[in-house]
Amino acid sequence: MPEWTEQNMQDALQMYADGISINKAADAHGIPRSTLKGRIHGSNPRKEHAEARQKLTPRQERKLRDWILIQHDLGCPVSHLQVRDFASKVAIRNGFQDGVGKNWLEGFLTRFPDVKTLKGKKIDSDRYHGASTELIKAFFMLLMMPPVQKIKQKHRYNVDEVGMMEGIGLNGLVLGRAEKKSALLKQPGLRYWISILECISATGRVLKPLNFTCSEKGWTNNQIALQWLRNVFIPETAPKDPQEPRLLILDGHGSHMTEDFLFECYDNNIYLLFLLPHSSHVLQPLDVAVFGPLKNAYRRHLSDLSSIADSTPISKITFLVNYNKARIEAITKDNIRAGWKASGLYPVSVARVLMNPMVTETPERPRTPSPPIESPSECPLRTPRSSVQVKRALDVISLTYEVPPVVSLLMKKMGHRFEDHSVALEQQAKEISILKHQNEELRPKKRKKVVYDGNAEFAKVPAIKKAREAMLKVTQPRRTAMRVSRIKQSDLEHTFHLNLH
Repeated sequence: MPEWTEQNMQDALQMYADGISINKAADAHGIPRSTLKGRIHGSNPRKEHAEARQKLTPRQERKLRDWILIQHDLGCPVSHLQVRDFASKVAIRNGFQDGVGKNWLEGFLTRFPDVKTLKGKKIDSDRYHGASTELIKAFFMLLMMPPVQKIKQKHRYNVDEVGMMEGIGLNGLVLGRAEKKSALLKQPGLRYWISILECISATGRVLKPLNFTCSEKGWTNNQIALQWLRNVFIPETAPKDPQEPRLLILDGHGSHMTEDFLFECYDNNIYLLFLLPHSSHVLQPLDVAVFGPLKNAYRRHLSDLSSIADSTPISKITFLVNYNKARIEAITKDNIRAGWKASGLYPVSVARVLMNPMVTETPERPRTPSPPIESPSECPLRTPRSSVQVKRALDVISLTYEVPPVVSLLMKKMGHRFEDHSVALEQQAKEISILKHQNEELRPKKRKKVVYDGNAEFAKVPAIKKAREAMLKVTQPRRTAMRVSRIKQSDLEHTFHLNLH
């Protein structure tokens, strides 16, 4: 690597413009004479030469740099592997089927000195019995960062899942016989565990719940979290201006920290803010003022049903009907806003939280990245599909024709649009692939079960009985032997008449 900098080159060029010879100007600033001579005759700076060979455009790298810094400030720093995987996905969209090279990250860190490798510190949950005053203050410092402060109230969201038993009603106080100390309450039906994902905004809006699905343990897994993000949150909360960021406040569950989940948020300009572990009862708006009234309303509706239906087992449909009633009753604009205010998340107020007597909890856990991605084929000389291919096409044209400045500017703007939309195109392709897979899974794997008509089957019984009796005569050895013994020889003889002419 040369020891001179671009500033040295600019100073040498200024000396040459002032009438100093090339040799003296080059020697004065430690620049090779041939290099200075080439620059004077129109050669491009080293940086521009390097940018032409880069698999990510400077604009894309700056966007990635900004996202890395924001995620670090929000307490969710990304690993080397995650950054490389993100960069490879973008490079593949630019037409480089192998993704970024093994030394790309080193060059990236050189180009952006404000990003550097840090040692991650894991904090054991046993070291704390809860979120101390110091941790709460540090958490609220994240909300005071300029990029987060700029996010509008309507673009701030909180998501969490609430778990319920299908057939659990109220305990509480009941009336009964005076000589008894307690009364047994029959629960309506089996106790299947159901989890519901709910998401609310700081303005009091509630998003539609995710369509009915299931998991092995009854809780949200990686696939369900990603499905909710793609099918519910991203389309329902999309701002009119795609450049406007959104803030999603959520717990540090492993399903929220997979590479696919993080990359979808990065692609759609969504900042993630993870709550302190075990702090949802203090810092999470849904837990503070929404889920409590929701569960009480559901249990009340279920108890009312139990008193009418005499503990009839609760079906999935009955559960959904009663949950929807409770949802309408409990997830109101007033309750949602009260949750945001009581948690101090909007309006932002650390003092309100510090006054809460239940401030207790700990820090967060790291996540594991996912495997790398496949790559599509590339054909750079055909119809441009990325900003890199647009630049290549312009370079080819420039070899033969003189390109007017207005055309160069137009091509540059086209390249920027390619960069802005490349992520969206890849996302749509992935969604189509997922939908195709889901469609295949939903197709019936077995033949349709035959529905038998009992009356028609009963009508066949006489014929079946007759056939069975006839078969019995043939198959019983003793009866067959007796029949043979009674046959006379004359019965076996046959007379043939021959006519001879």
